[in-house]
Amino acid sequence: MDIGRLRAADFRFRIALLLLFLTGAVLVAYRLGAESLWLDETYTWWFTRLGWGQLLQAARIDAVNPPLYYIFVKILAPSTSEAALRFPSALAYLVGIAGAVYLGHLLGGRPGAIAAGLVWAAHPLTLWAARDARPYALGAALAVVAVALFIRLQRIWTRPRALVTGLVVALGLLTHYLFFVLVTALLVLAAVDLRRAPLFFRRWTALALTAMLPLAMWLGWFFSTGSPSLGIGWIRVPLLGDIPLTLWNLASGFGGIGDAPSTLLGLILLVVIAIGLAGAERSLGVRLMLAGIVLPIAGVWVISQRRPVYVDRYFVVVFPFVVALVALGVDSVARRISRGGMHGAVGVLAAVAAGLVTLSAGLTVHSAQKFTKEDWRGLAVFLQSRDADAGSLSLSEPEITLPLSYYFGEGLTHNAPSLLPDCGGTCWAVVRQPYTATHAFTQSVAETGRASPPLLPDGCDRRETWESPTGVAAWRLVCDGALP
Repeated sequence: MDIGRLRAADFRFRIALLLLFLTGAVLVAYRLGAESLWLDETYTWWFTRLGWGQLLQAARIDAVNPPLYYIFVKILAPSTSEAALRFPSALAYLVGIAGAVYLGHLLGGRPGAIAAGLVWAAHPLTLWAARDARPYALGAALAVVAVALFIRLQRIWTRPRALVTGLVVALGLLTHYLFFVLVTALLVLAAVDLRRAPLFFRRWTALALTAMLPLAMWLGWFFSTGSPSLGIGWIRVPLLGDIPLTLWNLASGFGGIGDAPSTLLGLILLVVIAIGLAGAERSLGVRLMLAGIVLPIAGVWVISQRRPVYVDRYFVVVFPFVVALVALGVDSVARRISRGGMHGAVGVLAAVAAGLVTLSAGLTVHSAQKFTKEDWRGLAVFLQSRDADAGSLSLSEPEITLPLSYYFGEGLTHNAPSLLPDCGGTCWAVVRQPYTATHAFTQSVAETGRASPPLLPDGCDRRETWESPTGVAAWRLVCDGALP
């Protein structure tokens, strides 16, 4: 064994990991606070500015998500600026890269570790989540760590590692409700291996059930309100064609609108995954794909026929299985090269090309219109330039009081403006036309027929308009009898 060659390989691997984390840090930190907070992000601002008791009560009343994420942000956000509120998600994303590297190394050695880490760092889904003050990045990071620890426990069960895994799963369940599908997927993976490893199945089932106890206590307290609301009435019933589109979104991160970088990324990942499924670890790959990706998506689709909860960005919690399949595929390619089945130079060139495509797909998060957030800051600047005050506003929906409060002042939440079509002679109609396409990551992707202008007061004319392609607009209305 050549010790010098091994040390050189170790050094190159460490350098590659360092470059990978630096790349991720730059991708997530670049102009982190440049865009306005969108509506959902202002919920994070509002909740985390409350005292601890008020925060829990507010999350209990408006439990779109369990409370852990708000606690996470309240502890880590250094201020209430846009960048500060998004910083905890960026930090969780870096933890997610580390978890992906660990998972990739378990399944595909060093090549798998680098590939899994790069995909996590630059995939539009994970990078978008990292730049959003919502729980998706934290849920994804906890998910990838949980999957990696699950696979490690399958090989060697130790009590300390099991305790850490249980804690990670419990925290994930308290971060996003759809984390439950990841826990279910891991239970299925353990059950599939029941005949070979019955002790592991019993241990894992006990661990998973114990980890669910904090969520069960939270849900018991939540439902004791008597009128629970999950805030998901806007989600439409998914169609059968949404399933393949979701699978493609997980591979490519197209976010509702296809482009060249995301299309190439998706094709590359599908080819790499296919190579892995045809390789020596095909049985493991098939189990990971069916239990970790297909089953959760199909299960949520079936549930959504009665109570719609099917939105692609929620499936970020199963993205660890995508990077796991990528790691298996890259490992299979590396083995073929080592056996002489593929020329080494060709493999290096292919890896470089794939890496550049992955990075280019990640860069679209900074440049493509489909990733742009609702521009409440721009709207507020426009209204302030016209000397508009809270008394002159009329809103299309009560929720938009929050973003206006962030950019106008918290007084709006105590003296909320009127709602359209009310208008006292002359007013500014503030309109939000949300785009909630199933496969979009942001509100900037239109869905045909979804958004329609609200009713205006009779006898009112629009005299001045400010509009943003992100679905936010303001109209100066002058009604009959008012001065022009």
